[in-house]
Amino acid sequence: MHENQQETSMRRCRIRVSFLWMASIAIAVIQPLAAEDAAPYRGKVFLGIGGEHVPLPEDERYASKFGIKLGRVPVGSTADAAGLRTGDILVSLDGAVWESEKIRLSRSFGKAGAKAMPGQMVNLLVLKHDSEDPEAPPQLESIDIGVSAYPRTSPEPGGTPTNDEIRPDLADHSSVYEKLSRRLLEKMSYKEDWLDLVARIDRTQQVPDPQRLPIVRYTHRDAYHLEVVTREVLDAVGEKPKRGAADAAFWVDHGRAVLRGFGGTQAAIEFNPPAADYRGGDLDAHLDYATAVLEAAAEANRNAFGEFDDEQISAIRDDRIALLDAFVELKMLSYDDDRPRQERCVRLLDLAGKIESEALFLQARLTALLVHPDFTSSLKAAAAQGDADLAGGVVAERDTPHGKIIVAGTGRNRHSADAAAIYDLGGDDVYANRQAASSYGKVPSAVIVDFDGNDAYETHEPFAQGCGDMGVGMLVDLEGDDSYIGVRYAQGTSFFGVGLLIDEQGDDTYRAVDLSQGVGQFGIGVLADRSGHDRYAAQHASQALGLPDGYGIVYDGDDGDDHYYCKGSKPSGYGTAGVFSGWGQGLGIGYRPYASGGVGLLFDAGGEDRVEGGNFTQGGGYYYGLGIIYGGGDGDDTYIGSRWAQGWSAHQAAGVMIEAGGNDRYTTRYAVVTGIAWDEAVSLFIEESGDDRYEGGGFSQGAASMNGWSIFLEMSGRDTYLYTDQALANSNDYHGGTSLAFFIDAGGDQDAYPSRPNNRIIGGGQRSIFIDLPGAIEDALNDTVIDTLWKRP
Repeated sequence: MHENQQETSMRRCRIRVSFLWMASIAIAVIQPLAAEDAAPYRGKVFLGIGGEHVPLPEDERYASKFGIKLGRVPVGSTADAAGLRTGDILVSLDGAVWESEKIRLSRSFGKAGAKAMPGQMVNLLVLKHDSEDPEAPPQLESIDIGVSAYPRTSPEPGGTPTNDEIRPDLADHSSVYEKLSRRLLEKMSYKEDWLDLVARIDRTQQVPDPQRLPIVRYTHRDAYHLEVVTREVLDAVGEKPKRGAADAAFWVDHGRAVLRGFGGTQAAIEFNPPAADYRGGDLDAHLDYATAVLEAAAEANRNAFGEFDDEQISAIRDDRIALLDAFVELKMLSYDDDRPRQERCVRLLDLAGKIESEALFLQARLTALLVHPDFTSSLKAAAAQGDADLAGGVVAERDTPHGKIIVAGTGRNRHSADAAAIYDLGGDDVYANRQAASSYGKVPSAVIVDFDGNDAYETHEPFAQGCGDMGVGMLVDLEGDDSYIGVRYAQGTSFFGVGLLIDEQGDDTYRAVDLSQGVGQFGIGVLADRSGHDRYAAQHASQALGLPDGYGIVYDGDDGDDHYYCKGSKPSGYGTAGVFSGWGQGLGIGYRPYASGGVGLLFDAGGEDRVEGGNFTQGGGYYYGLGIIYGGGDGDDTYIGSRWAQGWSAHQAAGVMIEAGGNDRYTTRYAVVTGIAWDEAVSLFIEESGDDRYEGGGFSQGAASMNGWSIFLEMSGRDTYLYTDQALANSNDYHGGTSLAFFIDAGGDQDAYPSRPNNRIIGGGQRSIFIDLPGAIEDALNDTVIDTLWKRP
């Protein structure tokens, strides 16, 4: 459920407000289709009617005593198509009579099952005001209109590919816990309900928008396959320990594979390096090579944006700020009261389809040549062999059509001007420019390589510090205890591009306000720290954030004791005292309901870490996004969430949390954490070893509702569960049907629960299965063990 909604199933507001973004009328004002006669699914519907419930003046033309005064009319909604505007009052929908302010508008309109479909006719009875004469009495209009589908969605030519068609190699994959789960679904007579749940979730993937990613589609459809796909991603990232400057090309290829290569054969990016050869040459030869690389990268950038005219380029440059502002403020773009801004945001999303992403990835692979150790170590050696005083400031520089190239000495340098490439040979430097951030039409590719020193990277400007802003930006710091201070879109981010920040050594500090630290949007954004005891702090929407068509990564490559913090600037949208919004730390999120989300990965290889976030953090997916958080090693880690944290999903998405070992602690400032799924969403939580402590609250520790599907796996250890019962599946009033909450604590050690027993299997609710095993999961795969542990009701 969304943080900004004014009415939820968990709380009540004093002011009654209705948001019909995808709602029908519970009073049966739209006649649903019978299940057996249902037409082919045509997608979700978008009424877009929301506002305050107000008393109506008596009028013989209608019977309602209360109506809905529209607070906003979202772009692309049924209300928009009907010509409704803010201030109009809906007095009836398909003849419904509203006797009180408790106008019940179901949130399950047009969803899976026997529901209304796009195109179905509806009658709106509306009191419309004259915008040119506010004092004039409102006119009553009766409007018959076909219900609109979700904006920017359409059926796929040839039909929607199934998961087996997307990944035939995984068709026969079955984990041991899937086998146990399927056996219990049969024994408990839950199988038909589960098959219905699978069909409901699958249906949400049948009419996508242009930003829907295959990897999200695949994982969202099947919680049983969440782990195998997640392990593929983790294995690729973790195959080589302590990834550093030599791995810039890897991050490009890996990001491309996740965004474009999932479920298909993807050819490698092929290109010929520039003819200029720096090997064995002097410093000028290295500058010749860098100039040639920048030219080749610029050509790729021109190809990437070749379908855009000048007006469209200007629109992207102008509207991206509006889009980011709207996201930070609202998350759901349809909630925006600023109608012109909303129109600009949707226009930008439509333009995104014109980008030639393969050309952008080629540009990034070319730019990676300029930060590779083969080149940078050779450049440093060539500078040392020259006549320049390395202890001074600028050792060499060259103007190119795509920005200046600067080689700076080992003294304390202050870099204030932007450049295409800065190679700083050492010293405790200060960077006050945009710090390896591309600039369309001026510096399409920007790099910094700083060889040594305790450096300070600080800027007030957005789109900085290794930012691919309609291009490519790569910032590499090889040694020193460094400090990175930014505001927005800083520290390994992309917007129509590829942005990398790679720090190889030292105990480093990363600070920003929002939309920073590994953010991918229409591209790849990576913050990779190879080693050290590091501090990552942001206030909102940061730390491995995958926005539409984007892959955002935070990678910490060793066993340093790291701290992650993501909250502090925005209070909870639920109105909960003392709780902050967070939105990050391995989050894939879309612009609901206009664009599907991307992929977010927070990968920490080890150490005793502390991860603290506000609402919606730590391995979560929201609106067709996939979010992953991974904690490696055997350190004793602490995870502090608020609401929606630690392997969660909401609104047609997928979320994963995997912890490898250690005696870990999972806690929350409120509730709703640790292996939970809500609203046609799927989640996976795996804790592999250790004596762990779970401090939950309501709807925590393996819970699912509103057609959610959660899997919670505790593989070994003497574990403690506090404040709530495990395996909860209760409410499904959004859509009907059931959910599935599947909880296993294995290993045989004595665990502590508030009321659950050890060595038992318990089913219940709207389909939950609690399992505490006396041994490994494999040992439970026989009917004798199951019948011993399961006490039939």
